[in-house]
Amino acid sequence: GADGTIPLPPYVDVAREARNEFRLRYAVHTKMVTEEFARAAAAVGTELLMTDLVGDDESLRTVYHLRSCGIEDVRKSLDLAEAHGLRLAPHIMIGIAWGKVVGERVALDMLRGRNVAALSLVVLTPLRLTPMAGVKIDLPAVLEFLSEARQAFPDIRMTLGCAKTGGKTQRVLEEHALKLGFDAIAYPSEGIVDLARSLGYQVRLSESCCAFADLAL
Repeated sequence: GADGTIPLPPYVDVAREARNEFRLRYAVHTKMVTEEFARAAAAVGTELLMTDLVGDDESLRTVYHLRSCGIEDVRKSLDLAEAHGLRLAPHIMIGIAWGKVVGERVALDMLRGRNVAALSLVVLTPLRLTPMAGVKIDLPAVLEFLSEARQAFPDIRMTLGCAKTGGKTQRVLEEHALKLGFDAIAYPSEGIVDLARSLGYQVRLSESCCAFADLAL
């Protein structure tokens, strides 16, 4: 919606019934959180709330098209989620500012002092036939940010999520994440599982969202 939330509130009753009948587990992904949305997410039994953390006003307004939002609204979203007892599993999209690392450190700083169940780091993937087709990712800056995030939050479960460029660059990102001690990698490249084992990881493959895997829920 225009406020950055997904339209969950009208479906609270049916979502709750489906969860009970089919023993579903809900991880809900939204950009922003409002009071109404937070109440709905709590009511349906959301186990993990995934929010997009953006630390740059310009990216919110020109990339996410949330023209009336700023980074204070992102902070407020986290506050509302915590106030309603929702477990946070935020996502930081590295390179969202047209391939450059701009507000990612601000986004990371928003998490200090919060009860974060998991943190997913993803990387901008420029797609053909979109305004970002041909955008070049600042790979050294991305790798540096991965290191900073792991150092800043050594005890938070950290994952390299679904979006991560593809090709040779993806392989570099995944190898770096393994060496930093990341806890999960979504859709790993060929050979990454063997590399993880060689580095001493105990590997477990999961069909669930990477934010769910291995969490005590």
